[in-house]
Amino acid sequence: MADQRVHLEFDGALAIVTLDHPPLNIYDLAMRDALIAAVTAVRDVPMTRAMVLRAENKHFSAGADLSEFGTADSIIEARRIRWDRDPWGPLWELPVPTVVALHGIAVGSGMEMSMLADIRVAAPDTRMGLPETGLAMLPAAGGTQSLTRAVGPHAALPLVLTADTIDAPEAHRRGLVTEVVDDVEAAARETAGQLSQLDPDIARATRRLSHAAGDLPLNDGLALERRLARTVGGRVRSRRAGAAMWADYCAASGHQGPYTAWGFGNRSDPELMTDLAVLVGDGPKRATAGLVADYEAENEPLPRNGDHSIVLDGQGLPVCIISTTEVVVVPFGEVDEQFARDEGEGDRTLTWWRTSHQGYFAGQGLDDDTPMVLERFDKVWPA
Repeated sequence: MADQRVHLEFDGALAIVTLDHPPLNIYDLAMRDALIAAVTAVRDVPMTRAMVLRAENKHFSAGADLSEFGTADSIIEARRIRWDRDPWGPLWELPVPTVVALHGIAVGSGMEMSMLADIRVAAPDTRMGLPETGLAMLPAAGGTQSLTRAVGPHAALPLVLTADTIDAPEAHRRGLVTEVVDDVEAAARETAGQLSQLDPDIARATRRLSHAAGDLPLNDGLALERRLARTVGGRVRSRRAGAAMWADYCAASGHQGPYTAWGFGNRSDPELMTDLAVLVGDGPKRATAGLVADYEAENEPLPRNGDHSIVLDGQGLPVCIISTTEVVVVPFGEVDEQFARDEGEGDRTLTWWRTSHQGYFAGQGLDDDTPMVLERFDKVWPA
């Protein structure tokens, strides 16, 4: 990255963000801006599955650059500027698990940032604390909130009020850090590597539920847990079952290449999706139709000959694999009897086809001139 106070590198699915502003890794505005850019880049790289936050130099971070407070019109304005630029929000909202490797001094903003990570690993020489009250200030980079979420008010309040610093064993005893190890760098990478093996949907949902525990009433949190367990668990099972079906097909056919997985119909009507998937799996459905406008609205390319797709039922489970054999675009009014028969739905007549599609696309301005994408396909697996 251009600002050498923060380095970002990727090691496979692992992102490593490094603070490097010697000698104390003080957070000034330039460093915080660079950190926001790094964390945002981690968020936007699809292959990322976990992140390590670490620091060069003798100390993790001694906190904010207090000298910058004198450059604003007032201390209130200075803290407002800091708050607007603080990277805590982007870090807290990252969709991937985060591990921080602490060593030396980790106080003020340095400690506050570490408390937003999922797992904190500390070297034996680590010292942590929030000195703000001793400076006639309040922690304003999330410390009162993130620390309380992590260890509870009974353990958090004394540390904030007294402005004490504590060593690594005491931080571990109070729950501020997960473990204290001699080789903190290796331990942080090993832990992040393990987290990177989690299914991304499971990791994302687990972090969302953990965060929600501090925001939602118990009943609402339990309801969210049940909903995510059902929906996310279903997606994961679907993805794994689809991958297994694809592997079987490739092994038997020798085919190699990409595929998509989707269901016919509408996700809001899982019963219809299952009925249509069965028509494909058992025959006679060997065609499907859609609006050109829908592809354009979703910014999706039209299907192409040779495309392979896993057909999912209403529960998201794979039914079969199809391969596209023909794609044409014609006005709705020019769809013929043969295509209606190939779609395999209802009584397979053109009259039924027109009536059913007029109902399905009701409210989208469908008339005889509306461009339709007509796709034919073969079922290729199970053979």
